[in-house]
Amino acid sequence: VRPQVTTLNGAPVIYVGTGRYLGSTDVETSPKPKNSFYGIKDDLSTTTTYNSPRTYTSFIGQQAVDGVCPSGAPVSVCQPGQVVRTVTQISGAANSNLTSQNGWFLDFPASAGEIQFTDPRLALGTLTFSTSVPKKATSAVCSAKTGGSDGDALAYMLDYLTGGAV
Repeated sequence: VRPQVTTLNGAPVIYVGTGRYLGSTDVETSPKPKNSFYGIKDDLSTTTTYNSPRTYTSFIGQQAVDGVCPSGAPVSVCQPGQVVRTVTQISGAANSNLTSQNGWFLDFPASAGEIQFTDPRLALGTLTFSTSVPKKATSAVCSAKTGGSDGDALAYMLDYLTGGAV
């Protein structure tokens, strides 16, 4: 998967996710690893190594969680009672973004084994990418879904400055 690279006020910004699906050991691992998606800005003023963005106050933290389609939501968005993925800010100052911070991270649900598997794309301030939650090892990774054990695919549309949902 190729990262998305852009600039913000002359500073390079890279968007990249974690996770891999190369074989059965990537699916059948227990416990499943927690994967994330990152937006990281290089302000070009210092040499900084971000070993764990979660420990830096200059990063905005986001968490993806499962919920239920809210009543009254348009059916073009989701069906009543349907399980949906929402994004909630878990750290960093409210209303902060990459213009004043060094980055953001979005943690996929813990122990789900969710992986980012498509090239992220940035257009009109919206960052889009897909993830997969493989449930079983199979040699037919691109075959039609035959049941609940096949896994799930999700699409994310995030604000490129905050990592929050658009």
